[in-house]
Amino acid sequence: MASLIPFVEPAVNSAGNPVSINPKILFDQAIDEGSATSSNFFIVKITTENNSNIEDYLQDVNTVSDIIPATVTHRRVNLADTDTYTGIDYGDTGSAGLLYRSEVLISPTNLLPSNSNFAVILSKNISL
Repeated sequence: MASLIPFVEPAVNSAGNPVSINPKILFDQAIDEGSATSSNFFIVKITTENNSNIEDYLQDVNTVSDIIPATVTHRRVNLADTDTYTGIDYGDTGSAGLLYRSEVLISPTNLLPSNSNFAVILSKNISL
C-alpha cells in the first residue's frame, strides 16, 4: 500500500473550511490510478454525540447514511514541487511513477453540511 506524506488539504483538525471544499491527499509516490476510485475513498460525517474522535468513530457501528457521496480524480505531481507533472513517464517498461507522485482529489457530489466534522477514509486496497 502507498503511504502518505504529510500533505493533506484541508489540514487535519482544521476548522472554518468552506462547505464547498474538495479534500486532497498527496501520496509520497505514484499509485495505480485504477485502484483509487470512489469505492475506496470515502468522506464520512463524524458525529460526536457518541464518538469523541475519529478512532472511536471507526470502532463504532455506523450507517451508510454517514458516508458523503463523492467522485475521485487524479493528478500527477512533480517530485520536487506541487506542480502538475506534464512529462512522459515510461511506466510500461516497469518504471511507473519514478518521475511523479499521485494526488487524489475527492469531490463531494453536494455541498457538505455546515458546522460539521468530516474525515476522509481510505481503504487499504490502493496499489502502487
